[in-house]
Amino acid sequence: MACDDSDSAFWQGLDWRDWSMTILKRSGILQAVGRFCLEMHQATT
Repeated sequence: MACDDSDSAFWQGLDWRDWSMTILKRSGILQAVGRFCLEMHQATT
């Protein structure tokens, strides 16, 4: 059994979109970015 075989199986088992969105939601980065974009949009209009 090759190492890269087990590595690829491990990485394929992860759902990166769900995982990254969960991290963003918990850390508050998503809210901070949304607030920043809203302020920038209001400043330019």
